[in-house]
Formats: sequence, C-alpha cells, structure tokens
Amino acid sequence: MSYKLIPSLASGQYQLAKAEHAFGAQPTFRVNPIYPASLAGKHLADVTIRVKAIINTDGAVIEVRDLDPASDEQRSMFVEACKNAIMHWSFSPLVVVTETDDGHGNVNQSRSLKAFSLDYTFIFSSAQGGPTVLAGQGDKDAFDSEPN
Repeated sequence: MSYKLIPSLASGQYQLAKAEHAFGAQPTFRVNPIYPASLAGKHLADVTIRVKAIINTDGAVIEVRDLDPASDEQRSMFVEACKNAIMHWSFSPLVVVTETDDGHGNVNQSRSLKAFSLDYTFIFSSAQGGPTVLAGQGDKDAFDSEPN
C-alpha cells in the first residue's frame, strides 16, 4: 500500500441527518504512485504530498487536488505522480439511506448516491538504496512502504 487516508475535519464534510445512514465509498481498485524516474537517482530529501480525491456518484475519481500547492518543478512532479495514480482508482458509490416514519408505524427508506472526497498523504523517499513511496498519517514509523 502506498497511500493513507487522512482523517478530515468535520467542516466541509457531508453530515448525515439523524434518520440517515450511509455505506459504500470504499476503494475497489488502486494503483500506486511511481517515484518520478528523472528524480530517482538524485537522493532528494523526503517529499510529502497531500491530495484530495474527488469521487463522483458512480465511484470514479474525477479530480485530484493538491492540498499544498506546488512551489517548485520537482514537487510538481511528485504531485503529478499522485494524480496519475489516483485518477485510475475507483470506489464503490457512496449510498445515503434516509428512513422516514409515516406516523402510522411504517418506515420507508429512500436511497441516493452522493459524490464525496477523501484526503490522502504520500511520502516519496529515496533512502535505503532506491526510491520508495511511503504512506501514513504523521508518524513515519507507522507508514506502509511500496518500493518502485
């Protein structure tokens, strides 16, 4: 695994109403980002990239946004590697189920598909003899790695 979901703050997230519950929004296909080949032999310091994947109601990634806008060409190459990988990801649709009581003891359910977004972080490292993509939520020792 070469990514890790970043827990998002409550602001800006879809908030379920009291009579709602949701399921889905799970990854069904992923490919790993690849350390940019033109930078692999340069033994750069670790580069952390945080991105937001925007997923439509069908579970397809429609956009990947850089959460820390690129400041130089090298960093932009790492962001592009993340975008290239994540645009191939797919998810099960997010289904929101709303239950309503008609007042006579009958509960009706309606289902709707919702678009959603998820934030991820990637760390590109060239330590230990070759390029590696690490992923985690802040504690580097807890990161998973995927050599390129």
